[in-house]
Amino acid sequence: MSNDGKRRWARTLRRLAIALASLFVILILGEIGLRVAGFEPDSGARLQRPWSVEDPELGWINRAGTHPSTEPGEVLMTFREDGRRAAGPLERLAGQVKQTVVVVGCSFTQGYGVRDDQTFAWLLDAAHPNVAFLNYGTGGYGTYQSMLAMVRAFEARETAPKAVVYGFVPFHASRNVQTVDYLMSLRSAGVTRRIAPHVRLEDGQLVPSAPGLMTKLPLARHSALVALIYRRYLQVTFGDRMAQAETATMALISRMRDLCDQNGSKLVVAILDDESGGVDYRDLFSRSRIDFVDCANPDWPSEALRVGGVGHPNEVLHAEWAERIGRHLKEALATR
Repeated sequence: MSNDGKRRWARTLRRLAIALASLFVILILGEIGLRVAGFEPDSGARLQRPWSVEDPELGWINRAGTHPSTEPGEVLMTFREDGRRAAGPLERLAGQVKQTVVVVGCSFTQGYGVRDDQTFAWLLDAAHPNVAFLNYGTGGYGTYQSMLAMVRAFEARETAPKAVVYGFVPFHASRNVQTVDYLMSLRSAGVTRRIAPHVRLEDGQLVPSAPGLMTKLPLARHSALVALIYRRYLQVTFGDRMAQAETATMALISRMRDLCDQNGSKLVVAILDDESGGVDYRDLFSRSRIDFVDCANPDWPSEALRVGGVGHPNEVLHAEWAERIGRHLKEALATR
């Protein structure tokens, strides 16, 4: 190679090095700027002793055994082989009692952070000796997964339950249609690596989507910039799902009611919280002839009603819910 060629090659290498160094500096400054602005890497955290195990149909279910919560007090939570939260010291089975009631919902229903004997399902079971309350509440569930859990509970028993209590919280709506915020909250909580089963609306009809694995982006756990790109990718992939959330949620609850009717059971929706984002679900339930009981406490989420003052609903709220649901069930079950 001639001297001129060598000089041109050296200049090209210097320019490339300067460009790469400049790009590196820009990326570093961008990373610093994002962190200063409050953006963080995708933690993708995993609990050291997770209470959940992956399930091919429901996404995840409660893991059999006794597991500590991560909230103040780190109370132990007991789960049965089929994913039920313990709802009695010697849980009575169908055939040993006159009636059974299936309970489904999210972590509020599961009783995350409170002792086994403080959940509203346990309190209802203790107050009704002739009724077995089977608590399938699972952290992270929305209406769709609760419906799938209800169907599985129906299929597992020769006799349909007398009633199904669905612990409804308005944020279930975003879970039903799988918004990006919900996906990211699952990753940060370490509940699962799977995309939850969910629905979308097409021409006014519910179209279900099975669980699936989330795409991983290299370095997202270490870089706020890469994590932001990853989030934008999810937003493009999933789009604006919230526009469908209310309609999809009401369609799902109506389907739960119809499935209960077909099985000779009765659906009772327990409204555990009323932070509805402007949606009046009480009115929607009334107009759709869905039986519901209003259990919302206007003081939630005050410290006095949260585990350790910062966590999930505590034993005070669970006791309130048990009293209101129990009073409502006496009337509802008497008509069946």
